[in-house]
Order: sequence, then C-alpha cells, then structure tokens
Amino acid sequence: SEVEKIGSKLASKKNDSQTANIVKETALPPITISEWIVRERFVVGVNQCTKILESAIQRRNELQIDNSQNSLQKSGNESRRSASSINTRLSPVPTLILLSRDVRPATILAHISIYAHILKIPVAILPGKSSVDLGKVVGIRSVAVAMFLPSFGIKDLSEKE
Repeated sequence: SEVEKIGSKLASKKNDSQTANIVKETALPPITISEWIVRERFVVGVNQCTKILESAIQRRNELQIDNSQNSLQKSGNESRRSASSINTRLSPVPTLILLSRDVRPATILAHISIYAHILKIPVAILPGKSSVDLGKVVGIRSVAVAMFLPSFGIKDLSEKE
C-alpha cells in the first residue's frame, strides 16, 4: 500500500525500520463515501448544533429583511446584500434534530427545542438512556443532541436532470 511505500522510503533513507513502523501505525485509514457523508451531514453536540441553528435563524431573519426591502423598493437593481448575508445563505438548515431525554439538567437543551420550533424543524426525543446508546454508535461517551443536515451538492440517484 501507499503507507508501506512511504514508510520503506523513510526507513531506507535513515536505515531505520522503526520509522517505517511508526508511519504505518500513525497513518489514517481512508474513509469511505458513506463515512464522509455521515461526517458532513450528521452534527453532534450542544455547541455545534446551537451554532448551526443560530446561523439558520440569522439567515432566515436576513432573508425576511431583504424581502421586505425589495418589496418597498421600486427598482430591483438597487438592492444590496451584505457579505454576512451571503455567507449565512450557505449555512444549512437541519432536517431533523435528535434530543436525548436522559440529559441532566434538562435546561442544557431547552434552547434547542425553541430554535427548532422557530425554524419548524422536527424534533425526536429519544427515550431511556439514549445519550449513552447514541454515543456508542458515534464513538464517544454520550450524545445530548444530534442533527441531520440536508445534502447540498450530493445528487440523489433518483433525481432526473
């Protein structure tokens, strides 16, 4: 493999087989397409999810302001958009939010459900010890909140051009 080639080149330059073993052990395995999609579309953690929801609310508010300004203007050529407005347009709106019921104190997640209500995003409240179970699936200790993002740039195979 490519990792073994790099390791053997380093070992031959330094005459050290230990270097080749270090390169083999520290090299990251290639990820599959499905793993990449999950990493891009599945967000875990209160802070990360809050950032995404706040940017979606900001984008929604800016779009409402832009629409109201455009309706008041007689000419569409005079409309201006700020750089922050353009940047927030690129932020995705989640399609589903998962909340774990066993998180204590529950106030840690209170704002998530409020943001979801404002943005009209469905929320699934997971029963029992779901934070630990979901954490095992993701590979961390526990998950209080997770969300799914839409697939921008990935065409559905059933979609016709």
